[in-house]
Amino acid sequence: MRWPEEQSFAKEFPPYEYIWNDLIQMREMAETRREGKAGRVTIVDVARLAGVSKSTVSLVLSGSQLAAEATRSRVSEAMRALGYVYHRGAASLRAASSDLVGIVINDLTNPFYAELTAGIEDAL
Repeated sequence: MRWPEEQSFAKEFPPYEYIWNDLIQMREMAETRREGKAGRVTIVDVARLAGVSKSTVSLVLSGSQLAAEATRSRVSEAMRALGYVYHRGAASLRAASSDLVGIVINDLTNPFYAELTAGIEDAL
């Protein structure tokens, strides 16, 4: 079974005709995943379909000019075919760090805890 949008992709990228069976399999995987049966579509899935590394997909998602226009087009088409949605909020959560350490002390009058806290602060 072929989808109409695949015809335009085939005309744009003739050297990649060998991936059509993979495209169909990946599309079926994505549809299964959308139904909640097998998780989410990841950049690894997009990279596999587009024939690039996951680092290249990441470059395309971040808008980097290091990826060639043809590569950006292939990655965008693979994302569309799989139904991948880039969630900028989730990406920022993965990259962020707070550099905070929490300490729960049950006896503030014990000098041991004061020394412990000072030692942790020095180590960080």
